[in-house]
Amino acid sequence: MQPKPRVLFVDQTGQLGGAELCLYDLVARRDGDDRVVLFQDGPFRELLAEGGVATEVLPISSRAATLRKDSGVAQKLSAVRGMASLIRRVASRAREFDAIYANTPKAFIVSAIAGKIARRPTIYHLHDILSTDHFSGSNLRLLTTFANRLSKHVIANSEATAAAFADAGGDSRKVTIVHNGFDITQFEVGDSQARDASAKLVASLNNENEINDNSSLPITGDTPLVAVFGRLSPWKGQHIAIEAIAKTPTAHLLLVGDAMFGESEYVEQLHVAAERPETKGRVHFLGFRDEIATLMRAVDIVVHCSTAPEPFGRVVVEGLLSKTPVIAANAGGAAEIVRHEQTGLLTTPGDSEALARSITRLLSDPELARSFADAGYQDAAKRFRIEDRLRETDLVIENTARRLSVA
Repeated sequence: MQPKPRVLFVDQTGQLGGAELCLYDLVARRDGDDRVVLFQDGPFRELLAEGGVATEVLPISSRAATLRKDSGVAQKLSAVRGMASLIRRVASRAREFDAIYANTPKAFIVSAIAGKIARRPTIYHLHDILSTDHFSGSNLRLLTTFANRLSKHVIANSEATAAAFADAGGDSRKVTIVHNGFDITQFEVGDSQARDASAKLVASLNNENEINDNSSLPITGDTPLVAVFGRLSPWKGQHIAIEAIAKTPTAHLLLVGDAMFGESEYVEQLHVAAERPETKGRVHFLGFRDEIATLMRAVDIVVHCSTAPEPFGRVVVEGLLSKTPVIAANAGGAAEIVRHEQTGLLTTPGDSEALARSITRLLSDPELARSFADAGYQDAAKRFRIEDRLRETDLVIENTARRLSVA
């Protein structure tokens, strides 16, 4: 049996996002002599170290670090010049490996050039919807041109991501769709554990309301709890959830997650909206939490309300695997995950009225909610097993590296 190709995995951030969690699931389970290169230190590097993954931080220049998805041409040219040293260092590392696996856009730009220098094939794992909702026109052209000319293969995390890549000018012949995978065992929360978590959550929320002088709104075990999980960001639509909860006066809304990448102004806007008379005392900011599966089991509904198409929708699958009813925005990868009226409900993105109606419907019909939760778990456990997704990804890596060695 041939040994697994040695892979240099590259990611631009040290923070933990969906793309980083997906990469961790891959590298922590690969039985190979691999390494991860990050352009920034942080919690992701710490997680990799805990998992025994060989990791190196190659800091990016301050000029290159300022490059964003919506950056213009002038800023991009300055950033690319600032990447020259980093590209040389990545190319030097790449010569020790059979392939480079770029996990994020900035990492891909660096890896594509480094791969050309080191004569190693580059795989781009695309976790983004390539559209003007998130990227400037010049960045779209840069990414698709590099993917077409310098990558050997592109892995897209959903049909929506693959379609957007093609629409932006990407070569669809290079694309393989591999959905994110999940360790099903991490979501095995027993009924007694769920009850304990619910009781602790209720006590915590009541304590918060008492501190904030909202004790006139006591929360009991029967109080409906609706939760949105994920980064606090305008396109993630937490403001839509607040508008919807204003129309469902018995329910409380939990926002689980923190802001990233300079989005503190949006968080302030959310707090202002939460203090309006119709929602005061019923919107709770829980911040970043580790115990996602337990927390999801402790609430009545998990809501996904992104206003733009989601590349995949990790929290949607997590909600289904937690055996909790899920409502998701009908766009992007989320629409591929939830089977409307079978495993959950889909609503029009940005429509708080429709979201409120779906929340009310599930809260008023516990049997329907439970049937969605049961069917959702069975479907997600079958379609998103980490073992299956790893096999598909490994096959892409092996075929890419093998083509180079044969050539």
